[in-house]
Amino acid sequence: MERARDSGNVVISGKLRLLYRTEQERHNDLVMFLPVYRSGASHETIAERRANIIGWACAVINVNGLMDGILGERNSEIGIEIYDGDEVSERSKMFDSQPSVLHEHPALEQPSI
Repeated sequence: MERARDSGNVVISGKLRLLYRTEQERHNDLVMFLPVYRSGASHETIAERRANIIGWACAVINVNGLMDGILGERNSEIGIEIYDGDEVSERSKMFDSQPSVLHEHPALEQPSI
C-alpha cells in the first residue's frame, strides 16, 4: 500500500493465502491497490502524495478464477504456469493449467558448481 501511495500507481501484492479461504480451497490470491488522493490536491511529489492520500481502491484477485475466466473451456489445452517472482517452485507457483503434467524448466535451472 505504501508503494502505491508513494508511486501514485497501481501495485499488486505477491502471492497471498487469505484467511477466509479454507485449506480445501487452496486458492492463490493477489490484492491490487490503487491510491486515492484528495480531490483537487496535487500529488506530483512523494511528499504531496503522502500528505493528500485519503484511501485506496482495492481488489482481491483470485488467480485460479481469473485464469479460468480468461481461458474458459480451453484451460487444460493450454500449458500456462504463473509464478510469484523469479523463483520457479511449488512454493511460488500461483497457477498451473495442467497440474497433473510434470513440467521441466531446464532454462531456469541453476548451474551446478
